[in-house]
Amino acid sequence: MSFLQPLPPITVGNADYDRLMAIAETWRSRRPDVAEMLMSELSRAELRPQGGLDPRVVAMHSRVLFGYSHSRDTQAVTLVYPNEADIAAGRISIATPVGTALLGLHEGGSIGWLTHSGVERHITLHKVLN
Repeated sequence: MSFLQPLPPITVGNADYDRLMAIAETWRSRRPDVAEMLMSELSRAELRPQGGLDPRVVAMHSRVLFGYSHSRDTQAVTLVYPNEADIAAGRISIATPVGTALLGLHEGGSIGWLTHSGVERHITLHKVLN
């Protein structure tokens, strides 16, 4: 999987960055595609102190409202670490393409990626709810 150009600017808190980079390192051998996607996003992020993040930016544990370009539906999810994921409860893992795409995105921002099967997916962040 890879993100499609142009890439929107993203902002990540220092604490999230450190923990996510460590997670990505552990994934290199067993989930290299996910590790590469996450590390790529982290490498281009503007870093900020965790407490100084704009409340309109998606951080770990943010509850967000977003939509896919191929659908009129919106989804409300909370971005979580892999061990906290529960899609039935609306908790989406950072280890998914959608989770990685949401990280650091600003309200109104959009990002697209190419799936393993070659399908383009695009999401737009409508609102950070918390």
